[in-house]
Amino acid sequence: MTQILLFVYFFIIFLSLSFVVTSYRTRIPCVSDYDCPKASYPLFIKCIYNFSQISCVSDDDCPKVPYPLYIKCEDNFCDIWASPY
Repeated sequence: MTQILLFVYFFIIFLSLSFVVTSYRTRIPCVSDYDCPKASYPLFIKCIYNFSQISCVSDDDCPKVPYPLYIKCEDNFCDIWASPY
């Protein structure tokens, strides 16, 4: 009985970790700018290549992500990059 409970706990923890890891890489599909979520004044979100992208002026305007990835402001939109190290 205890082994079954331990297995269930392990399974729940494993699934929750995988959801956390994949949640920041979610891209919002879109067809037009109206399909994208709304942003506050200095930033705006546009539909580019069928995905919503956040506008930026510098790297500080982009949201933060965990270490192996980083977000960089290029061509006035936030892009996700893999760390070279």
